[in-house]
Amino acid sequence: MTCKCLITETRLVSLPLEVGGNESQIPVTVHVCKLGRKPVIMHMIWAQKCQETLPQGPCWFWIEENGNIPDVELEKCK
Repeated sequence: MTCKCLITETRLVSLPLEVGGNESQIPVTVHVCKLGRKPVIMHMIWAQKCQETLPQGPCWFWIEENGNIPDVELEKCK
């Protein structure tokens, strides 16, 4: 299953300019937490943990940060 707060977004990433060339951008798909939670670990590792989380939670990152305190924010994700 996947946490209901995990979504993907397409963002434009600028490529380095070549001498005399124009700046170009490419679309890149990235994982995003709709609650704005940003674990300070490598991007793909936290996204994988979110993909292994049941839709109703609990949020693994919330537990690491807050222990057994109820996660009422999780209900904001529809």
